[in-house]
This record gives sequence, structure tokens and C-alpha cells, in this order.
Amino acid sequence: MWDSARQRVGDFAADWAIPICMALATGVAVWLVWHFTKPECTATAAANGLCNPGVIARYITVEILLQFGGAALAVGALKGGYDRYMMRRMINEEREARQATEQHLAEQIAEQRKRVDETIQQANEARQQAEQQLAAERKRVDENIRQANEARDSALQMVAELVNEFREERRENAAVQQALLDTIARLNEQRNGQREDPPEN
Repeated sequence: MWDSARQRVGDFAADWAIPICMALATGVAVWLVWHFTKPECTATAAANGLCNPGVIARYITVEILLQFGGAALAVGALKGGYDRYMMRRMINEEREARQATEQHLAEQIAEQRKRVDETIQQANEARQQAEQQLAAERKRVDENIRQANEARDSALQMVAELVNEFREERRENAAVQQALLDTIARLNEQRNGQREDPPEN
């Protein structure tokens, strides 16, 4: 509570100290001018109601009180109103500058966000292209592997066939050689038999 009251008093003093001081200075100046320029209050002037011969009247009268207060109020009001106007103007300018800064920052943020979104989109497109290229390369590699496997299987089958043919030829050659050997052996037996038998006369 006291802090709030002290804050209000401080705000009031900060806002109105200069206008009040200027009002008091203006009132004092008006009083000094009146005091040193007023005509002397003689008995004739007092009898005619032009002045008051009292002790206080030499220093303050209703007229100077009204002039003093009016001038002080006018100067204080003008100074206070001008300060308030300038303060509102500064606040409005500061608010407009802050709004312009916020708008500029919002535009920059939106631009950066747009750039980030474009970068992310480009990265996604590049990733999709890379995945497509990788899938195509994998498919090509798989096709090459399949063709290589088929070629290997074909080559193995061909080698197996050649080995079988070679074995068959060896068997056939072995059979032919055996037949030749058997024939040679029979021929040798026949020849030997003819040599052992004497010729008949």
C-alpha cells in the first residue's frame, strides 16, 4: 500500500514538478512587478477606494492574488499540457516505432520461415531423388547379379556337359582301345597258333 502511494507521489512529482515550479516562478514574477510598480496608497486614494491602507494590503491584494493565481495556473496548465502532449507524442512515436520494428521482425521471421520451408522442401525432393536413384541402382545391380548368376549357371552347366561328353568320349575311347587290344590279342593268338602247327605235305 505504501509502496503504491509512494509510486503515485513519485509519478505525480515527475510529471508536475516542472509545471508547478514554473507556475510559482511566474506568480512570483507577477507579484514582484505588481509590488514595485503599484502606486503609493495615499489617504485620498484610500478615500476614493483605489487602495487599502492596511499592512497586508501593501504586500497582497485581491487583484494581485487573482493575477498571481491566474498567471500561475495558466503557466502550469500550459506547461503541464505541453508536457503531457509531448509525452503522448513520444509514447505514440515509440509505440509506432515498436510496432514497425515488430512488423519488420515478423516479416523477417516469415521470410526466414519461408526460406527454411523451401530448404526443407528442396531437401525432401533431393532425398526422394536420391532414394529413386538408389532404388534404380539397386534394381540395376540386382539385374546384373541375376544375369551374372544365370551366366554362371549356364557356364557351370556347359562345363558339366563338356565334362560328361569328355567322360563319354573317354569311355568310348577306352572301349575302342579295349576292342583293338582284344582284336590284336586274338590276331596274335591266331598267328602263334599257325606257327606251332606244322605244315602238311
